[in-house]
Amino acid sequence: MSDFALNRLKVERSEWRKNHPYGFVAKPLKNLDDSWNYKVWVCRIPGMCNSLWGNGWYYLYMTFSDDYPFRPPVCRFFPKIFHPNVCRHCGTVRATLLNSHWNPSTSIRDILLVIQSLLYVPDPLNIANDIAYFLYCVRDQNDYQRLVQCQGTRMS
Repeated sequence: MSDFALNRLKVERSEWRKNHPYGFVAKPLKNLDDSWNYKVWVCRIPGMCNSLWGNGWYYLYMTFSDDYPFRPPVCRFFPKIFHPNVCRHCGTVRATLLNSHWNPSTSIRDILLVIQSLLYVPDPLNIANDIAYFLYCVRDQNDYQRLVQCQGTRMS
């Protein structure tokens, strides 16, 4: 990892520890030698209250490239969730913020808050799962809700 990317991630970790949104977790993974692996972070996003995703915890990995912050991290849910903006094969999140509107000043905090709101209101410009999008927007919200709940996406 480049020194620039590593230093930026260390600053973000320090800022996160001082002030982060309630219920959220974001931290680098630990290497076998007990040092921090700043290239891969494990994150937890709380579901928004009064929504289909409420009362759940949703986990994702953020993987940073050597070009960070000039290139966005790859965000991947584990386990995968049934959602229009999450690839059903690999769990990768597609969002405008992580694609065409990426800005190097965007923080990890910003990314996680956007992903949390994306759970509640999918982004129709970045569809990753056509079946989920069809059920959510076109066919029937009840079918969508049933599939979300049946797939075990609530990780309380």
